[in-house]
Amino acid sequence: MKLSKPLVPESGFFGVLGVGYIVWAVLLATVLGSSRVDWLGVLVAGVFSLAIGVAFLRLGLKATRRPAMLAELRIFVMLEMFFLVVTPVYWMLSHEITGSVALVLTFGLSTMLMAYLLIGALRHDPRPEDRLEADIVEGAGELGFFPPRSIWPVVCAVMAAVTLLGPVFGWWLTLLGIAGSLWAISGWVYQYYKGDYAH
Repeated sequence: MKLSKPLVPESGFFGVLGVGYIVWAVLLATVLGSSRVDWLGVLVAGVFSLAIGVAFLRLGLKATRRPAMLAELRIFVMLEMFFLVVTPVYWMLSHEITGSVALVLTFGLSTMLMAYLLIGALRHDPRPEDRLEADIVEGAGELGFFPPRSIWPVVCAVMAAVTLLGPVFGWWLTLLGIAGSLWAISGWVYQYYKGDYAH
């Protein structure tokens, strides 16, 4: 097994952290006793980290080329590592439920974004900025379509505000806001299917 394969270093980070957490949890449970210390959160964090590491290892060994969007992916790998370290330590030191839940949810959001970037990295060809040997001229050309102007984001914001005012003034306002939100989202999605900027 060559350690130069894509994503294998990332899998090593998660694997080492996961094994360390599992060993730490077992030591806490056996030495200090399961009734004196909250070792379960550490064990769960270790299992999560180990699972992410195994997933990265399998995908990295299957990859035949350097993934696209590797720089963006590594940003969320670092965020994942941070929350995997901070969350169980915060819970064990504070036993504060609000902050712990917020950290767990932030970890989940980072996991979703990391999974999205990982899927995109494995599906697409590497961009010029993903390759160290790329030339500047390779990045020339059309980058894509960017909307010049749109009123629909403002309409969507107004409809969301109407929907959220429903519990204050009456649920009929929520129903009206949901209907308006569906209309506004449809207008936003289909705005460039007609008119001057149709494509």
